Amino acid sequence: MASFSKSEQRKEQILRAAEKIFARKGFHDATISDVSREARVSDATIYEYFSSKEELLFSIPGKTTRKHREETEAILEFLPRIVDKIRCIIKRYFWFY
Repeated sequence: MASFSKSEQRKEQILRAAEKIFARKGFHDATISDVSREARVSDATIYEYFSSKEELLFSIPGKTTRKHREETEAILEFLPRIVDKIRCIIKRYFWFY
């Protein structure tokens, strides 16, 4: 898996916090301040990465699919035959969705 810069790590930290808060309180009842408290950053820091609560919400699925893709790519490196790689991709696709 790729190593992340400090900025990317902070963004991931905010996304994890948002995921928890939105799950706990629901999107409409959650505030940016709730997310910033959970992430242990300031409200201003969240706005450095996301322009709105909506953008934050819509960024969460991208984080999940990115992680799934990176994990799949790491597995594929160890499979020598193309047929095994294709099987792996298909299995992981159905497992994910």
